[in-house]
Amino acid sequence: MGRSQYVLRMPQEPTSSTISDRLKHDPGAIQRAVQARILQDEGWSLVPDARAEDRFAREFARLRRDKGLSQAAVADLARDYGIHLDPTAVTRIEGRNRGVSLGEAVVLASVVGGNLAEMTKTESPVEELQRLKVELINVKELQVTLAAQAKDLRLKIGKLTKVVSLARRDVEESSRPKNVTPLPKDHRPSRRPR
Repeated sequence: MGRSQYVLRMPQEPTSSTISDRLKHDPGAIQRAVQARILQDEGWSLVPDARAEDRFAREFARLRRDKGLSQAAVADLARDYGIHLDPTAVTRIEGRNRGVSLGEAVVLASVVGGNLAEMTKTESPVEELQRLKVELINVKELQVTLAAQAKDLRLKIGKLTKVVSLARRDVEESSRPKNVTPLPKDHRPSRRPR
């Protein structure tokens, strides 16, 4: 795809003296604005990379669990640093349903004993692929473990069902009167006349 031609025209009268002043002191601003527009036209996103936020949320949750802190405890500790979060906010941060300000990130990293730079370091595509492969292996191992546990539970349930059935039968047999001759099937009790 070819690059579009842009013609930059200055307004007859600058709309703001601050814009004119900024261009005088920062002539590269025009070039950066044009480059940003070209990137947008070619399909590039100018939105900040969300991978750092995802990594922070993932690492924050891992470090919190490793440290044995509840989400409520993290919220309380953050309050000591002047960051007012409730436990549901911590849940939303870990679930990547709530963004984190820089101040919050610094405090939360400190609370869980993490290094903010390491917690937000983005992975290269190769590193991300390797991490995902390890996670997939872990999930497969967990599936095998859970399948074995489910099989053991089914066997235990089968044994317990037999034990309960035998116990029920024993209770029924013990509740029957002993040494009583059963009545024949065609026997009807006699009616007393009135």
